[in-house]
Amino acid sequence: MTTQVAPNEGLNSELNSTELGAFIAQNKALFLGLILLVVAAIGGYGIFSYTKAQTNEKAATAFYQFEQGSLKKYQEGGLDASAMSAELGLLLNDFAGTSASFATSLLAVDYLTNKGENKIAFEVLTKMQPVNSLQSYFVNLRKAVVQEDLNDIDGAIASLTELKNNENNLTMGRVELDLGRMYFLKNDMAQAKAHFEKVLTLTTQNVYKSLAKSYLAKIK
Repeated sequence: MTTQVAPNEGLNSELNSTELGAFIAQNKALFLGLILLVVAAIGGYGIFSYTKAQTNEKAATAFYQFEQGSLKKYQEGGLDASAMSAELGLLLNDFAGTSASFATSLLAVDYLTNKGENKIAFEVLTKMQPVNSLQSYFVNLRKAVVQEDLNDIDGAIASLTELKNNENNLTMGRVELDLGRMYFLKNDMAQAKAHFEKVLTLTTQNVYKSLAKSYLAKIK
């Protein structure tokens, strides 16, 4: 007569043949829970990736239509800055942080500053949400210029300081020069001198070094 072994008993017997297997056999509920968590996490990541891809696709379409419509009209003089930026603001409410929103917003900021609409340009910059240090670099670079034009010297210094500390600082000579100029405008000559002298120690464009020397001559 053949003895029938229940499936679970056979599995337990196999698991109990090793020390690790014995531990698993005694804690099957725990391991089953962990497996389910892993499966759920993988499924959740898949859903997240799909949703993100869908959002990016919608954003790309929306911002392309904006560029071809309102932004182009603004550039050509057929729409005022307030109306254009209001529409852009609505898009940023829905799609801030997407690559399409970043590229189009920078383009809008450049159009605005070219027409002297610095206040509105700054409002757009503050609504942008950089997702990495390189995007932060380009946002703060424009912020510093706009803030100086708006005579917000402390704000410009803050933006320039963020630029200086950014790992993607591509124009250290210019940043140090601009920091020196801002402190010069504040009549903080000690700080201004330190930044101008720093420019002279950097491997940077000669024009920045020439300007730094010119300012240092005014301080001494």
